[in-house]
Amino acid sequence: MKGPTALAPLTGSGFRRLWGGQLCALLADGAFTTALIWLALQQGGAVGVSTVVTARLVPRLVLVVLGGVLADRFRHSVVLGATGLAQGVAVAVLAVLTALGDAPVWQLAVLGAVAGAAGAPFFPALNAAVPESVPAAQLPAANALIVVGRLLGLQFVGPAAGGLLVGLAGAWPAFSAIAVVYALSGLVLFRLPSAPVGDRVAARELGGALTAGLRYVRATPWLLSLLLCFAAVNLLIAGPAVTLVPTLVESEFQGSATTLGLMLAAYGLGGGVAALGIARVVPDDNDQALRRLYGAFVCAGLSLGALGLIDLLPLAMILYALAGAAGEYGNVVWITVMQRRVPGRLIGRISSLDWFLSLSLVPLSTALSGTVAENLGAGTVLVWCGGLCAGLLALALLVAPRTPGPSRDAGDGPGVQDVNPDVNAGASATDRSG
Repeated sequence: MKGPTALAPLTGSGFRRLWGGQLCALLADGAFTTALIWLALQQGGAVGVSTVVTARLVPRLVLVVLGGVLADRFRHSVVLGATGLAQGVAVAVLAVLTALGDAPVWQLAVLGAVAGAAGAPFFPALNAAVPESVPAAQLPAANALIVVGRLLGLQFVGPAAGGLLVGLAGAWPAFSAIAVVYALSGLVLFRLPSAPVGDRVAARELGGALTAGLRYVRATPWLLSLLLCFAAVNLLIAGPAVTLVPTLVESEFQGSATTLGLMLAAYGLGGGVAALGIARVVPDDNDQALRRLYGAFVCAGLSLGALGLIDLLPLAMILYALAGAAGEYGNVVWITVMQRRVPGRLIGRISSLDWFLSLSLVPLSTALSGTVAENLGAGTVLVWCGGLCAGLLALALLVAPRTPGPSRDAGDGPGVQDVNPDVNAGASATDRSG
């Protein structure tokens, strides 16, 4: 995409409001993550970071399925607006607590959990709202802009802004500003045009639809092996990336909250650069694309592990940017292959299962990484986890099942005959780009 084609969705007022509102929400999310992690690090070290990150992540992961139910049963504008306002309230309470004194780790964990639970419906509702806001011909460009917003908010501008706010103004002014941005996103998203509730999938279909998706995954070896591999990879590297990189910034590089924000932003910058050219380098052959996916994640694991071997901050930022570029490239290749191979009427369910199964071990990873690092050191844990991740992915590259057939257009693939056709009729395709 280039020129006006890439920006065409922004000519419509509905998508402009959706994009602006989600950008505000994700900027607040990225800033809140950095500010919360830094405060937890000051109050409880690596274990404090693990505790707070786990407390925030678990409710969001557990409730993401409920988030999909809410997105199907209520207007997307209501769901999206409510998530912004609810998270804003939670962060505002934290701003008050930090203004009154040092908030202990348990308070950070509780309010992080409340904010995580409130944000659980956001991405399911966002992905469902995009097709309502643009013509069908503009859907690919709209999804690309949503990806750009995610990178800006969660991995680039948001983290840097959070670090700068804490470093320059302190904790309670930072949390106050973040709460205002969350609330602004909610007010903007409440004004989205939305399809009538009656046009959505009925609640009685949801259980059968989820069961059908599970049967399809179980009957599709290449898909099942990928999801299990992603879960194992996240166990190895998600926790160290979230909890130990901040520890390295403070202990090895003698950095501040601003340094941490810039370090996290380097990952987002690398991912954004990779995303800009991604369409030209995804092979048409699905097996070749999967080989590149595994290779990209091997590179990401090695880059993350190498952080534990160096003591120069500029080199660390370059390595983290490389990890972001490789990881984002692998993610987009995965989305593309899934969309090619999975029948259109099943993509929504497979996407939700992908989110859940791929992230199912992340809470355990974040909980363990800080504890292990207290005994072995953050750098040592990063080296081992990055190396094990690269080795696992290299092995998967050699033994993973091949994808049958040239594309999903050539046939429905394995497992579709097991799916209830009455449930399939109500399904709609969604995107995992959020």
